[in-house]
Amino acid sequence: MTFKRSFWLLLAFVPSVAWSLSLADLETNIRRNVRDVSSTQQRYSDTIIDALINEAQRAVINDTWAVNSYTSITLVSGSTYYTLPATTIKVWRVTLDGANLPELDLKQLDADSGNGVWSSTGTATAYFLDPSSTTVIGLQPYPNSSGGALKVFFHKLPVDLSSDSDIPFDGDIRLYAYHDLLVYHVSFRLLVIEDKLQEAQAYQALYGAGIQTMALNVGRKPLREIAPSKEIRP
Repeated sequence: MTFKRSFWLLLAFVPSVAWSLSLADLETNIRRNVRDVSSTQQRYSDTIIDALINEAQRAVINDTWAVNSYTSITLVSGSTYYTLPATTIKVWRVTLDGANLPELDLKQLDADSGNGVWSSTGTATAYFLDPSSTTVIGLQPYPNSSGGALKVFFHKLPVDLSSDSDIPFDGDIRLYAYHDLLVYHVSFRLLVIEDKLQEAQAYQALYGAGIQTMALNVGRKPLREIAPSKEIRP
């Protein structure tokens, strides 16, 4: 059977996922794709497959920024910097007592201060981010009183899957239709390891097409080139 024919046959039997796939479901689908369904002599342990699934989940989110959250912070007088959750990828909106704050970059702040010390205090009118850390946000000017309510909206990495009942992408119902991307990603990697390159390419193409759709439909990340032929390294 030619690669082209086998690829379109594969597409014909790929279901449209309108429901969630749990970690156990993902394991089952991956084992089916790589023909590792023996109950007595499996080639891959659940531990190995689960690690690959979590790597795939992080890869999908890094390509789409599709999972979002927010954190609320109470300001402290004299404090410029505040810590964000460790899962933060990118801050995309900040409000102070309900009013939107614009972002300033560090070069602009340096220029505004004549490349001196940022000495102003008062009610914050802007925020800034240090490129060396995604988990710290700064305010300018820094607060001269405590109690303001800062709300930071951000793109985040989802929690790793560990229990059989765990749902990908923090259980976000909008993303149920994209759970199969994790199956494609892991199936591709395992088939490459086994040197079954034609089958691997079929799953790579499915992943590439799906990630493009996900980025366009639900992601906020500025779209870069994510083509079906994009290389995914095992």
